[in-house]
Amino acid sequence: MKKKIINILLLSTMISVAGQGGGPSGSQITGGDPSVLPKIFPSSPEAYKLGSYGNIPVSLFTGTANINIPLTEFKTSNLSLPIEMSYASNGVKIDDMNGSTGLGWNLIASGVITRTIRDLPDEDDNTNISFPSNIDELGIRHPTVMQYLQDASNDLVDSEQDMYMASFNGNNIKFLFDRRGMPVVYSQKDVKIEGQSGGNAFTITMEDGVKYYFTDKEATTNQTLGDGHSISTNNVTAWYLTKIEDPSNGEQIIIENQSANYSTILSRSQIMKYTIGPAQQSVCGGPAFYLPPVIGELIQHLQSVNGKQVKRIYSNNPIYGEIIFDYALSNGSNDFKKLTRIQKKINSTSINDINFDYTLTTNNRLFLNSINDIISKAVHSFTYNTPEEFPLRLSFARDSGGYYNGMTTNTNLIPQLPITAISYNGASQGVVPTKSQIGMLTKIVYPTKGNSEFFYENNTTTVNKIIIPAQIGGLSMGAESTDIDFGSPLQTKSETFTSIKDEEIPLGGGASFNAWKCPPEL
Repeated sequence: MKKKIINILLLSTMISVAGQGGGPSGSQITGGDPSVLPKIFPSSPEAYKLGSYGNIPVSLFTGTANINIPLTEFKTSNLSLPIEMSYASNGVKIDDMNGSTGLGWNLIASGVITRTIRDLPDEDDNTNISFPSNIDELGIRHPTVMQYLQDASNDLVDSEQDMYMASFNGNNIKFLFDRRGMPVVYSQKDVKIEGQSGGNAFTITMEDGVKYYFTDKEATTNQTLGDGHSISTNNVTAWYLTKIEDPSNGEQIIIENQSANYSTILSRSQIMKYTIGPAQQSVCGGPAFYLPPVIGELIQHLQSVNGKQVKRIYSNNPIYGEIIFDYALSNGSNDFKKLTRIQKKINSTSINDINFDYTLTTNNRLFLNSINDIISKAVHSFTYNTPEEFPLRLSFARDSGGYYNGMTTNTNLIPQLPITAISYNGASQGVVPTKSQIGMLTKIVYPTKGNSEFFYENNTTTVNKIIIPAQIGGLSMGAESTDIDFGSPLQTKSETFTSIKDEEIPLGGGASFNAWKCPPEL
C-alpha cells in the first residue's frame, strides 16, 4: 500500500517574505503588519486530531491507508461506543506533538466538536455594525462598504463565521452559525444542532433520535512573542462528548473527562524584508533608500490548553459495567499525558486489560511500540522508519510542507528564493523523499502473527515555471543625423537576422528631434 505525501511550494517575489512552521490547523502568523495577515485560532492539537480523523476519504486513489486498531466497546441494549486507535498515514511533520498515544496515532474513544476561530470569535461580533448585504451592487468604493471594510480591519466587526467540526461515533458533521445565530450544516445528514456559537454546550440529535451531548469545554490561550507580538486571547475551541442518550428507553452512555492542561510553543514563523530593484532616489536630495535582505527574529506562537482527556465511560444502568483510562507523564515535550492502560469491567470482572508501551527517543519524540490485551493475550506491535533520526520539534530541517528533509545546517525558516538580485542565507526547504518518510509506520504485527507492511512514495506534481534564457546577443539598427536637410530628411538602414527557434521577439523604436529646427508650419 502506498501513501503519497503532498508537498507544494508556492513562492512569490514580495517585499516581505514569511517562513513558517506548520501547526496542526494553520497557526496564526502575527509578525510584521498584523492587519494584512489572517487571524485563525486553532483548537489544541489533540482535539484537532480527534476532530479530523474522518476528514480524509479512505481510498487507494488518495494513497491514505485506513489503519485502525479496534480495542474494545461499551454497549447497552441499543447504544454502542467503540474504542479504537487510528493512525494518520499522511506523514509526520516536524511540529507534530506527541499527543496522548504517540506520533501519528489517535485514540478514538468519545467525541468532540472543534471550532476554528476565523477573524473574531462569533460571540464577540459587534452587532451594531451590519454587513452590507448588497456589497456586489454597491461596489468596494461605496462609503458604506468602505466603512465596513475599515471596521473589519480594526477588529470592530467579525468578518467571517467560525467553522465547527463534530466527530463522534463514526459521524463527521461540519457546520457553522450564520449571522442570525442559526446552524448551517454542510454534511449530508439529517441532524438537529442545538446551541449557540461559542456557547456552553451543544446537543446533536441524529436521524434515529439518539442525542449526543457536548458539555465539557476546552479553552486555549494563543499569543505570539518575538519579532512582533500579539495580545493574549483566550477562547473556547472544543466541546467534548459527555453523554449519549436514547430517548426511546432512557438508556445513557456517560463519558467522564479529566482536566489536561499544558503550555507549549505550537509553532514558529519568521519574516524577511528587503527592497526590490534599484535604490530609490529621494525627491528631497537626500541619500537613496535601499534595504538589503533582513531576516527577523523568530516569532513564537504560544498556546496554553485547558483541555480534557477521557477518564471513564459508564451507563446510568450499572449492569453494563465501565471502561477506565489511565495516563502517565510522557517525559517528552509539554503535551497531554500519555495513555498507559484501558480496563473494561463488568460486575468487577475484567473483560479487557489493555496496556500501551512506548519509546521516547533522545529527541523527545514518542512512538507507540505495542498494544497488549493481557486478558485476551492479543498483541499488536508496530515498527517505524528509523524513529531515532526524527528530529526535535520546531527543527529548521524541514521542507516546504513541514516534513523532515535532513537539512540540519538550516538556521532559519526563510526559504532560499530563486532571486539573483538579492543575497541572503536562506533555508534549503526542498523535498528529500528518503527523509520525509522518517518516523512513519512501516509494519504492524497482529495477534495472529500475521503482519502488514507499508511502503510510501512522495507525491509528484507538475508545476508551470517560467524559464528566462540568457541573452546571447543583441541587435540595434537606426538612422540618425545631427542636422538633417529639410529637403531630403529621410534616411534608411536595414539589418537581417534569423531566430534559432519559433519565438516572439519584441522590437522597439523611438524618435527625437529639436523643436527649433522645425519649419513654422509644423
